[in-house]
Amino acid sequence: MLRIAVVEDYVIFRLGLKCLLSEHFDELAMFEASHADDYQHGVAEFKPDVLILGLSPLNRVNVFLLTEELRKLLPEIPIIIFDVIADYNHAMRFMRGEANGYLSKMDQREELLNCIDTVRSGKNYVCAAIQESIIQHMFKEKPAGGVRKELSTREAEIANFIGDGAKTSTIAEKLGLKSSTVSTIKAKIYQKLGVSNAIELRQKIKELEDV
Repeated sequence: MLRIAVVEDYVIFRLGLKCLLSEHFDELAMFEASHADDYQHGVAEFKPDVLILGLSPLNRVNVFLLTEELRKLLPEIPIIIFDVIADYNHAMRFMRGEANGYLSKMDQREELLNCIDTVRSGKNYVCAAIQESIIQHMFKEKPAGGVRKELSTREAEIANFIGDGAKTSTIAEKLGLKSSTVSTIKAKIYQKLGVSNAIELRQKIKELEDV
């Protein structure tokens, strides 16, 4: 029996996912929860073969941190990130972290099934749209762009966290830094990019990435 845990805020999406998977797998057990639930202990007891985490613009930072926490709790279980739309930068952040698979909620069912089979075999998987983006980045000969052209590696890392809505204390804990250090770097980022708050920073990052 295949055991899949799904953590997703939208009930309709969970129901659709359950229906799709039930049609493909003869024996299926599912654990369902939203991100607002206190589900970590339940997931551990369920002992899933695969864990799917739904992603939205409102919970992106929390899911990024949550992925690391779940990896510690379930070190051998493949984790698949289900994003709203395929985004190269988000995919790279998760795949360089603790995720094993990355999909878009706009992908076809075959993409999901291929991803589940691949991660269960011990390999990593990203959807076709991200595979194409990776190829483009590999062969595109141009100097470093985006925020990394304007900021140092550490500054760019912290800028992305701030742009995603992370608090100074959360960033400090995630990166193993003091909150005062993060605050100092944050001030430098704002000065370099000519912004005064997180909303302006998010827009500036988008403008730089689109260049």
